[in-house]
Amino acid sequence: MMDPARAAAPAHDGVPAGCFWHAGPLARPQVPQLTGAIDCDVAIIGGGYTGLSTAYHLRRADPSLKVAVLEAERIGYGASGRNAGFVMTLFGASVPMMKMLHGAAR
Repeated sequence: MMDPARAAAPAHDGVPAGCFWHAGPLARPQVPQLTGAIDCDVAIIGGGYTGLSTAYHLRRADPSLKVAVLEAERIGYGASGRNAGFVMTLFGASVPMMKMLHGAAR
C-alpha cells in the first residue's frame, strides 16, 4: 500500500521532509523497538489522538495504572499527525461536492 506521507517528499528516517516538529529543537529522541514482553495494566495500540488521550485519561483517573502506548511508527505518524485531506460529511462536505469544487483529479 502506498503511504502518501512517504511518497510526497523525500524523507529522513521515515519523517517527511519539512516536518517542523521533527526538525526543530522540539524533536523527540528515537525510542528503541520493543523486543520483549512488558508488564502493564493497559496496552493501547496506536499513538494518535485517541490512543494518547486514552492513556492520559486512564492515568489521570488512576495514577497507579501501568499504561503502555504501542505505536508502529512515530507518535502521531498516522492521520493524527498530518493533514491527509479527509472529507468529513459531518460538516456538510461530500466527495461529489469536492469533485465539483476542486475537480476529479484532486
